[in-house]
Amino acid sequence: MVDSCSPPSIYLEGLQSNCEAESEVQAVLPGVGNLREAIEKARPHTTLVLSAGIYVENSTIEIKTPGLYICSEAILTEDGLHGTTVCASFATDQPLIKISCESVTLANLSFEYDWPEEFGEVRSRSCIVIGGESNARVEGCSVACQSGRGIDVRDNASPDIVDSLVKNCMIGLYVHCQATPTAERNTISFCKASCVRVSERSSGNYNENVLKDGGDACIWAGGDSTATFRKNMVGSTNGCGIMIGERSKVVLLDNQVTGHHINGIQAGDRADPVAKNNTISGSQGSGIVLYDHAKGLFVQNEVSTSKLACVGIRDSSQPIFINNTVCDGEGSGFVLLGESSGIFENNFILRNTCAGVGMKGSTKALFDGNTINNNKGYGVWLQDDSSGTFQNNEISSNCNAGFAVSNVASPKVHGNTIRDGRHVGILLQNNAMGEYWNNTISNNKATNVLLVGSSQGYFHDNVIADSVGGGVLFRADTKCIFRRNRVIANHRANMAVLDRASPCVENNIIQHGSGRGLVITGNSSGSFCRNWIRSHGLAGVYVGGHADPKVNSNVIGEAVASGVVIEDFAKGSFCDNLVVGNISAAMAVQGSAMPLVERNVIQHGGNGGIWLGETAGGAFNDNLVEDSDCSWRVGTGVTSKIRSPTSKCTPADIERAIGTISPPFQDKIVLLTNPGSSVRSIGTSIPVLPYPVLQKIEKPAPVTKNATTTTPVDTTSALQAEQSLSRSLLVDQSG
Repeated sequence: MVDSCSPPSIYLEGLQSNCEAESEVQAVLPGVGNLREAIEKARPHTTLVLSAGIYVENSTIEIKTPGLYICSEAILTEDGLHGTTVCASFATDQPLIKISCESVTLANLSFEYDWPEEFGEVRSRSCIVIGGESNARVEGCSVACQSGRGIDVRDNASPDIVDSLVKNCMIGLYVHCQATPTAERNTISFCKASCVRVSERSSGNYNENVLKDGGDACIWAGGDSTATFRKNMVGSTNGCGIMIGERSKVVLLDNQVTGHHINGIQAGDRADPVAKNNTISGSQGSGIVLYDHAKGLFVQNEVSTSKLACVGIRDSSQPIFINNTVCDGEGSGFVLLGESSGIFENNFILRNTCAGVGMKGSTKALFDGNTINNNKGYGVWLQDDSSGTFQNNEISSNCNAGFAVSNVASPKVHGNTIRDGRHVGILLQNNAMGEYWNNTISNNKATNVLLVGSSQGYFHDNVIADSVGGGVLFRADTKCIFRRNRVIANHRANMAVLDRASPCVENNIIQHGSGRGLVITGNSSGSFCRNWIRSHGLAGVYVGGHADPKVNSNVIGEAVASGVVIEDFAKGSFCDNLVVGNISAAMAVQGSAMPLVERNVIQHGGNGGIWLGETAGGAFNDNLVEDSDCSWRVGTGVTSKIRSPTSKCTPADIERAIGTISPPFQDKIVLLTNPGSSVRSIGTSIPVLPYPVLQKIEKPAPVTKNATTTTPVDTTSALQAEQSLSRSLLVDQSG
């Protein structure tokens, strides 16, 4: 403590500069009306030094004399107590202090304006009003105004309010009209409505303040205000840390929003804030909520550990989020609802309990260059009829699916890396649609792409590789389109079509799988044309169950087992294919299968051409099979009808026939002789594709040998997870 007989050192400089200006120093003693009398009699630039004690005023003190410096001998203690207190003995809606002139300073004083509870609340009442064009300074003061405003800044005033304590008010600091104050290093707390409220066309700078224990919000900004809040500590509140409404365009820089609050930042009513480098944590609702046509630019903020969505966007809001970190939420990272939209670039969306990004309703958005990792539900999940564009994102190590699309959602998804998922890479279910191209989908454990329900997505020009569960799995009634994809090096099957699926699979490269290349079974059908299917550990194409596909104009080669296996009760047409260089038979038909096999070109190098076993049926017409002792093998119970060329088939005939078949990307086929082998194989007019393609993929960690025993994806559990996440994505009216 400083000796009460002399002013504290922090104010001596102010006293000295004021005295040098013109000056006269007057002492003021405690009592009723003494301060008012001293102020009314003081000449410009007078310094009034108040002795310790209580100064009671029974009406408003209006300070109209410029340059007054009014201070106390005592200092503000840590608990906010002064030895010098100015208090009101009247109960009206008029202020205790009103300043409308320039260069007035209030230093090191306590101002108290109590309001008896029986009189009710008068929110328009203020302890200190600074108006006109005043540039007054309030420094080191304590201000309290029960049921009213602590400091009211209005008109065109531009005061400095520094190092002060404002508490026990309805609103701690209220700024309106066109006022432009500077408020720094203040502590404003225990306010029933808000600690700081800016409205109308006001602005100003609010820096390094501690704002806590507000009722509705610690900071409330509305009207057309353009204030800047920098490096403030926003603490506990019963409402929101920062609430922005109407058309406000406030700027939030380097603030920390912590403690107990519902939503960290909430903006609506067409608000358009700028928020950069803020930290928002521990929200009981959401870290950031935008609603009712809100916009805003959000850059380099960290939003974490929210109970609901870290960022919730609804109604028709259209924000921009760049380089933010949205992480560790108990709900989802970003949730978009209603007809909201926005641009989301280069954000880090990590470790959220539900989805990294969830979209419902008719939402649209652009997600570009984001990192969406390690979310416990989905990386991205679209529902209802949401859409939008997702490009150049890194989506990895998410649990249920890296990218999930449900209902009739229809996104555009391109240029993304979707990898290392603990379940599925891309999941389409219900009636999901959308276009998916130029993505790299790799090393997802259950399967890289799972298509169920009646989904109708369009996949083209993707790389789908290195899943221990399988490359692409079509199930239920899906009718997706697959064109010009490279499905490579997946375990189990590179591509499997089950149930009643009926896809269109054209011009794809399907190769280097440790299991089968293409599996078609169940009651499935579909069209499989002009694909390059080669180098598989088992059959290149397997058709079973009651499947009835169209497998036409494909190149099927270099399988460790047979090129094509057709069995059970399968039907289908197999026409104009080139089947070459398989270790076992080129085509094996067995069981009660009844395919139509026409105009295929089969070069088998003596390993086996067309083999018909058991009770196989069907029709085999005009197939061109390389001559050898094993070109045809027909079982005793076969009912097939066979019509073959009458002349012998030579390698030259094979080469002429090959000229009519086009592999993927319309490259010309040529025949190659493998060194050290009598078996001829296939190539193209450009370098052989498989290995250069693999080199372009970022290879995942090696997979253990027993990884091929991974169980197929359980779509029931996926649907249960969807229902659970639906509940988690709901955001209440506050969040």
